[in-house]
Amino acid sequence: MGEDGDIIACVIDIGALRSLPYFSRLKEAELREVARLVQAVTLTRGEVLLTGGEPCPGLYFVVSGSLKVFQVSPEGREQVLMVAGPGQSFNDVPVFDGGPNPASVEALEPSAVGLVPKEAIEDLVRRYPEVARGMLQVFARRLRLLVSLVTSLSLLSVEGRVGQVLLTFSDTAPQPRPRLRVSQQDLAAMVGTTREVVARSLRALEEAGAVRRLQTEIEVVDRKRLAEMVEQAFK
Repeated sequence: MGEDGDIIACVIDIGALRSLPYFSRLKEAELREVARLVQAVTLTRGEVLLTGGEPCPGLYFVVSGSLKVFQVSPEGREQVLMVAGPGQSFNDVPVFDGGPNPASVEALEPSAVGLVPKEAIEDLVRRYPEVARGMLQVFARRLRLLVSLVTSLSLLSVEGRVGQVLLTFSDTAPQPRPRLRVSQQDLAAMVGTTREVVARSLRALEEAGAVRRLQTEIEVVDRKRLAEMVEQAFK
């Protein structure tokens, strides 16, 4: 883990664990057992939780706030792979393949995350088939997300790529009109363009009634319209 995150010795509420596919099938007593294993970490906006290439401490999940998972090229170009919000896990892969952190993670706003140490999550997977099934579900969703990212970068116009990011986010958010708290600069890093081009794309999506730009968030107001615009944006 990075130097900035503050670890708090407290028990994570089991409701936060139940929202994760890993643990959603466990009984209440089993969830309480898991909660005792979790370390809570608080972050302020801009703090780095993980650095790519460093040893993996374990499985993380978001309790509140949002974090960006990103990689930086040798030339300094940033590619945002995902924005993780409440109920989403990250840094899953190195827990099971034994490798280092594949990407860096930074808080986009004041956030709280839970850490299940690597040895603990490995033990839970062995003991509970429900946790193993949840793991497969998470990895399947993550693979679908990465396929969507590759497809967007190679086949869609910039407006379509912006729409696809918002569409993917809306598919994982529980609320009917989800709001993504991400800066236009970070959104530009996600779709491989500049902040100015993203601003024009968001304006076009807003004028079409698909999204609404707020001061610090982007709200998906019409998912069907957004999906139609993404479909029309293939090159």
